[in-house]
This record gives sequence, C-alpha cells and structure tokens, in this order.
Amino acid sequence: MSTIRYLKYENIDLVKWDKCVAEAPNARVYAMSWYLNAVCLKWDAIIVGDYFAVMPLPIVKKYGLEMLITPFMVQQLGIFSNVDLNQILVDQIIDAIPGKFNRIHLNFNEANDFHFKNFTKTAAPNFELPLYDDYETIKKRYNKNTKRNIKKSNIIEWQYVLNIQPENCVQLFKENKGKELKQNINFYQNVLKVMNQSIQSGYGKLFGLYESNSLCACAFYIFFKNRIYNLFPVSNEFGKKNGAMFAILDKIIQENSMSDYILDFEGSKVEGVARFYKGFGAEKKNYWTIERNRLPFYWKLLMKMKNS
Repeated sequence: MSTIRYLKYENIDLVKWDKCVAEAPNARVYAMSWYLNAVCLKWDAIIVGDYFAVMPLPIVKKYGLEMLITPFMVQQLGIFSNVDLNQILVDQIIDAIPGKFNRIHLNFNEANDFHFKNFTKTAAPNFELPLYDDYETIKKRYNKNTKRNIKKSNIIEWQYVLNIQPENCVQLFKENKGKELKQNINFYQNVLKVMNQSIQSGYGKLFGLYESNSLCACAFYIFFKNRIYNLFPVSNEFGKKNGAMFAILDKIIQENSMSDYILDFEGSKVEGVARFYKGFGAEKKNYWTIERNRLPFYWKLLMKMKNS
C-alpha cells in the first residue's frame, strides 16, 4: 500500500513531479510545474508513494478562506498516474484533500471518469482532432462552412509570422475581445506569464497573421507530448470578416499532418465556438468538473452578494 500524502508546494520534488506528469498516459501540460507556477499564485498537491500518482491543488484565497479553484488558462487537471487508476485509489486520493478547503471547484482530465463521493460531477466538452492522416484526407472531413471560409480567407494576401511578441498578441486582444470582457490587469499578466514561460520552456509558439503589415489575428499554441493546445486565439474585425482564424488553424493542421499529434481545441460550452471546432472534423471528448461547497451559510450568502 503506497503512502498518500498532502504536501505543501515547498516540499514537492518538482523533478519527480514533472517526470510523473510527463510520463502519465493522460499527461496534460497544465499539470507541469512550470505551467502551474505561471497560472497559480499558490498550489499544493496530493502525492502517491514515490510520485507514482499526483494531483495538483490550485489554491485561491477569497474572503480570508482558502479554496481549490481551477485557474484561468487551465482546462484539465485532476489525477496523473504512472500506475493504473481504480476507484479505490481515487477515493483515497480525494480523501487526502485537507478538510480546510471547504469550497472546491476543479476540472479533472478526460481519463478521470470515476465516481467522486460527496462531490457533484458534471461533464464538460473538449474537441480533439487527430493529425495522423495526410492533410488532404483530414481536409475532406471539414464541413462545408469551414471549407467556404478557408477559400474566402485565401483571397487575402496574409503574411504568416511565427514567434511574434506576446505583448502584441495581448494588445490585439485588449483592443477587440477585451473591450467586451473588461478583464482586469491580473488577467493580462497571467496570459503573458503563460506565454513567456511556455516559449522559454521550448513548448510555446505564437503565430501571427498580418495584412498590409497590420496584425489581424494571432494564436498561441503549446506543443507538449503528443498534443497541440489551442490556448489563446484572437482576431480583430478584419480578421473575423476574412476568416483569419480558419486560415491559421488550417495551416497548423497542414504543417502537422501525418504526425502523432492531437490538435486539442480546448473545447467550449459556447455553441458557436463548439460548432467552429467541429467544422474541422474535431471529435467531442468529455472531461469532468467536480464541485463541493461546505462553506457556512453566511459565507455562501456573502460570496453570492459579492459576485452579483
């Protein structure tokens, strides 16, 4: 029987941690220590034995309380293991979460399809496109709308630029989608941290699409293990009207066809976004959100008032 421990961040062996995550069949870049360090102000973990299995615990402090909340720019965390997971082991790992975390809202990965006692579990959609076929075969699976938009985008004399500056991409977002969302400065700082850390680690690529020397669209990808993560796509109005994102994704697919990569679109519950991803022939794959709220009534009421 392996020992199951709750460890604070400063006591985690990050070399063993990253080895466990990277070698797990269900490896996800979000659980690598350098990625967690970029998106979390604080994180602890559950460790099984000598890092046979690990589970990150991203900590958020609100109203003086510590909670476990999936951070921005993270889709799937949960349990990563080099040994076969089973319901008994999953129960033991969940039981090892300290009781001080009365509010828990975490996304678990696709492979963690287990019962989570005392938690509400819901499915969330991701969309994935295997790239092992040749480009023409993959392209045949595009729907009519996707093919039409790619054809329209090909009329524009785009300039494709790899490794543009992260600040330029973030600025494009601020001037377009950012006006609708009205994000605070921490949002943009976290985006830049993820981009810069990923690029420095050798996994990140930032792709820009220009027309007449004007940046019209950009997309940030992470290439990790056998996955290409579609992390931060953004277009201006000209880019949207002329199918810029269709052009970028089509190019990524073309350049990485006949490989072991899976293009991970990161999914969306927004119907229009999901339809856009499915248009490239992507398959729906569920991951899991677990939630528990044991906060006293007055704390729940306070949080509801603060968020209203």
